[in-house]
Amino acid sequence: MRDAHSDDFAAIAHHAHGAGQFDDMVAAAREGALRSLHSGSSYQALQLAELGLSEVADDAELLDIASRAAWLSGLLPDARSLAGRSIEYARRAGDLESESAALR
Repeated sequence: MRDAHSDDFAAIAHHAHGAGQFDDMVAAAREGALRSLHSGSSYQALQLAELGLSEVADDAELLDIASRAAWLSGLLPDARSLAGRSIEYARRAGDLESESAALR
């Protein structure tokens, strides 16, 4: 799909997941989630971010995207949980900028 220059990152992520190509899956999930969030497709952004997080549970960018997407989708308990994970990850890493962003 990448060779055909597809920009359907959801399909690429799911295909890569099924093929066991987890690095490609995470990259496509991250790009697709970010694009979905910016285009107003918050629930799709959440699904893609969670797919990526299934492989890299402490990815700061995916946690941020997922918590924003959950909040925008009205899934407040999920948003709170994801934001909490993001805050905890930032604190463990000693990353004050990421912690501040997660708290906001």
